[in-house]
Amino acid sequence: MSCQDILCVFEPTQAGLPPAFAQAVALAKAQQAHLTVVPVSVISRAPGSAISAALVSGMLKTVNDQVRAATNVSAQAAKEALALSGLTYDVNVHEGIMLDLGDWIAKAARSVDLTVVDRPSNAIEASELFFERALFSSGRPVLVASPEHMSEAVRKATLAWNGSAVAARALGEAIALFPSLKAVDVVVVNGEKSLANALPGTEIAQHLARHKIEVNLIEAPVVSGSIAATIDEVATRAKSDLIVMGGFGHSRLREFLLGGVTAEITALARLPVLFAH
Repeated sequence: MSCQDILCVFEPTQAGLPPAFAQAVALAKAQQAHLTVVPVSVISRAPGSAISAALVSGMLKTVNDQVRAATNVSAQAAKEALALSGLTYDVNVHEGIMLDLGDWIAKAARSVDLTVVDRPSNAIEASELFFERALFSSGRPVLVASPEHMSEAVRKATLAWNGSAVAARALGEAIALFPSLKAVDVVVVNGEKSLANALPGTEIAQHLARHKIEVNLIEAPVVSGSIAATIDEVATRAKSDLIVMGGFGHSRLREFLLGGVTAEITALARLPVLFAH
């Protein structure tokens, strides 16, 4: 098994095609996978009151038209870039209000091997919504692209290991998605919490060795009180192609709030991060 069907979803910006697009293209080339690219227009609707709707409808139309135009520009740019890539691909535009986009991305992510999204920077932007719903509502893995590093082929990974079921699932997804994976650093961060009842790192290292994957078991002290910074430092120093970890978190009244380490590693990782939940 390998990654044969990749979805890349992003909200267009004036900065051009985002890191998620470049990362998705690189992985699709390495795997000879089909790539579906979807620039998304996040549109606004007038409030329910007829009076207030009349007051803002003209302004909203102008804003929405600008958003749709930017989306079409991104779609055209993606088509032009992909035309020279040698890949099989689709470029589709999608639009909706923020609340509806959550259900859409969850469903879209279920029918692919991997969804690639951009790094979210705050809890009210579309990239946070795409990440949160693709991860927690699709049942499929999600790769968060890094603006600092783009990995072409995945040969070495750093696994953030705490013995949890979601960490085990993330590892399984990485092995299945990337047959090119030859080496894994299994990182156990000392002092984050009691791991007395967790599956030891030595046992998961044995499992990887049976897959003919070179294993390096690392017990790392917490750097500056941050588990996420510790994982990032170890992975960057080892020149891994990506970080692999289980995604913890929850949605509360659709505010898209993530668990501490998940949110922190998403915000600061210098490498792409593969999450599974």
